[in-house]
Amino acid sequence: MGGSAHAAYAVGALLCAGGLAGFVRARSKPSLFAGVGLGTLMLVSGYIIRQGDDLKGHTLALVTSGLVVAGTLPRAIKTQKVVPAAVAFVGLVSALYQGQKVREWR
Repeated sequence: MGGSAHAAYAVGALLCAGGLAGFVRARSKPSLFAGVGLGTLMLVSGYIIRQGDDLKGHTLALVTSGLVVAGTLPRAIKTQKVVPAAVAFVGLVSALYQGQKVREWR
C-alpha cells in the first residue's frame, strides 16, 4: 500500500520544474500555470497514494497525466520541438503506468 507514490512524485516534480523553467526562460505564463498546476496535482496524487488510498491517488494521477498529454501532444506535433515532445512522452508513460495501477486497485 502506498509504495508506488514515487512515480507520481517524480512526474509532479518534473512538471513543476518545467513550468518554472518555461516561465523563467520565455516568460510563458501558460507554462508556469500548467506546469505548476498539473505538477501540484501529481504531487497531491502521490500524497494520496502514500496515505493508503491507492485507487483514488492513481485515478487522480491518471487523469492528470491525460491532461498533460492532451495539452502537449498537439503542440509537439505542430512545432516538432523537443520539449513539448518530451513532456508529451512523459505524460504518456505516466498515463500508461497509472492506468495499470488503477486496474490493479479496482
